[in-house]
Amino acid sequence: MLFIKPGYRNHFPFIIFYTLFLITGVFIFKDYGISWDEVPCRIDVAMANFEFMFKGHYDTLMNSNAKYHGPSFEILLFSLEKLFRLNDPRDIFLMRHLVNFLLFSIAVLFFYRLCLKRFNNKWISFLGPLFLVLSPRIFADSFYNSKDLAFLSFVIISLYTTTHFLERKNYGSAFINALISAFMVDIRIMGIIIPLFTGLILLIDFLKNPDQRKNIIRITLFFLFFLVGFIILFWPVLWRHPVEQFLLAFEENSKFPWSGNILYRGMIISSFNLPPDYLPFWILISTPLLYLLLFIVSLFFLAKKLIQYHSLPILVWLNLYVFFLPIISVLILNSVIYDGWRHLYFIYPSLIFIALTGVEIIFHFWKNNKIINLIIAGIIVHSIFIIGLMIQLHPYENLYFNSLAGNNLKEISKKYEMDYWCLSYREAMEYITKNDTTSNIDVYCAEYTPGLDNTNMLNWNDRNRIFVTTEPEIADYFVIAYRYRKAPLKGNSVFEIKRNEGVILSVFDTHVLKSTILNEKYVLTEKQVSYKEVRGELPERIVKIQSNLTGNFAEEIKPSIGFASGTSIKATPEMINSSKNLNYLLISFWIYSKADSDFKLIVEIDSTNNQIYHWTSRQINYRERNTWIQKKILLQLLPINSVNDVINTYIWNDTKSLFYIDDMSVKLYNIPKKEVKKILRNTPGETFK
Repeated sequence: MLFIKPGYRNHFPFIIFYTLFLITGVFIFKDYGISWDEVPCRIDVAMANFEFMFKGHYDTLMNSNAKYHGPSFEILLFSLEKLFRLNDPRDIFLMRHLVNFLLFSIAVLFFYRLCLKRFNNKWISFLGPLFLVLSPRIFADSFYNSKDLAFLSFVIISLYTTTHFLERKNYGSAFINALISAFMVDIRIMGIIIPLFTGLILLIDFLKNPDQRKNIIRITLFFLFFLVGFIILFWPVLWRHPVEQFLLAFEENSKFPWSGNILYRGMIISSFNLPPDYLPFWILISTPLLYLLLFIVSLFFLAKKLIQYHSLPILVWLNLYVFFLPIISVLILNSVIYDGWRHLYFIYPSLIFIALTGVEIIFHFWKNNKIINLIIAGIIVHSIFIIGLMIQLHPYENLYFNSLAGNNLKEISKKYEMDYWCLSYREAMEYITKNDTTSNIDVYCAEYTPGLDNTNMLNWNDRNRIFVTTEPEIADYFVIAYRYRKAPLKGNSVFEIKRNEGVILSVFDTHVLKSTILNEKYVLTEKQVSYKEVRGELPERIVKIQSNLTGNFAEEIKPSIGFASGTSIKATPEMINSSKNLNYLLISFWIYSKADSDFKLIVEIDSTNNQIYHWTSRQINYRERNTWIQKKILLQLLPINSVNDVINTYIWNDTKSLFYIDDMSVKLYNIPKKEVKKILRNTPGETFK
């Protein structure tokens, strides 16, 4: 029988599978959106550490909220970004997704090698990487999750190098294991449990083998020296006061202070008040049932073997330790976890490894070829079923649930969080920009940060047309991915992302609501720039133009000019009554340039003593070249303090570009709050203000 035959010289099945896996990943890595954590990881972790490493800005690092987040892999990603001179956000995040996947693919290789060490059977060992890759949530996260999946990948590699080191106990294996383990710890400090296991085994060997004690002491000291050295080297926050900072990092990461709401079993609960079954139940409902069944069978037989023979192989002990210790620690420490169980994804390879022990025992226990063939057929059918599900869910494989969670995603979406990463915002932004050809699109996102981040996956032209606003009443579209909320919302959406009958994201057209704000009866004042009049004040800036625009002149903004002339509106008593009314500005202008240009629209309110107490900017990117483009921007003003304060609107040429401005106008709308509340009551679902 092919499962019984020992030896593993011929790795042809794994090679075919691994090749298909690599090809698939390289073809689909561009399909995923930007996850909630990617931008903060790049800015707050990678960039903050870079500022310290190369510019000596220690305060920048220490003031970062993410100073104790393991930075080793983020620094590597940022270094690649600099090495390949990537500037466009889309290129940067696509690179991150590809590298994250390639790291996971390397870990899959090491997992196969790890399985071969234990089972010495190419077919059982082949099931290890097969089950690991055919785990939909793990597969999806391997592209965009640079924290949990990068950590999982290095845990796998560290398991292999640790086993190799404990087998050989030489300086070469000690050095490699120290290097890998340190990098792993510097992604997630929880990784320290593997070096601790290494130390425990070395201590046991020291006690059991008196004649080897000198060698064990030397090799242990050598390992610890490089482990500690590399941990400090790869984590810049430890460069000063390493012991103190490491303990502070451990304290923070053991109970991360995240407060938020979680949809669990149909109820909205606080992250600080999770029930004890939260973690084990999430593992239960989001892992393929075959792997869980094999895992339970394995535990039974391993317990029986331990009772009989009072021992288990070190590799089995290591994986049992890696699987159970973090779960027990979370339950005892009452650590804050959220987004399912992604923070403990690193224990998943050990779950699969233990499950393979069950496969080995089953095939050793049953000698009947018919039963064995039946089990093989079951594994094949299950694998095909998982592949089909992954294809159906793509690129939202992270929404996988097994049948214990519910019959379909329509039912499940009422009980558990779906797209908590908010990857679906990318597809929403692509839909909006494809179907709305206007030059200015305001979008309100129920989850603001991922909505904004996923605009970075649009091409330049579309990215320049869309703006994620924080004011739902002035939005053209309302988008929601249902984090913390049951799906779907009531109302007629113009676009939905659906998988397995469940709604993942909805887009609502709110142009009609916005038009209420823009009702001409609410216009309090209007200011238009006449470049004929401005010509007398700034003759060097006004040039004659030939276009279809009003008049024959435009304002030329040279690279040496910091600000365009803009407009000024003096406040009136009506604008100041903020208890009853709200003020909105509609700024319209035409722009022309011969090259790509970036600039900012600035709105500020100056007091009578020339003190600025309100300042806001709007990034304007011009990529149309040699074409007059109209920009229209609507925004809400903060309350105005007193009469005669001045509202200034102008273009800031912060990138020193050459461009032309014409037909600039500013309308100030003064709208009763009760009218705005009516608009908000008509926004889909909840009132967000």
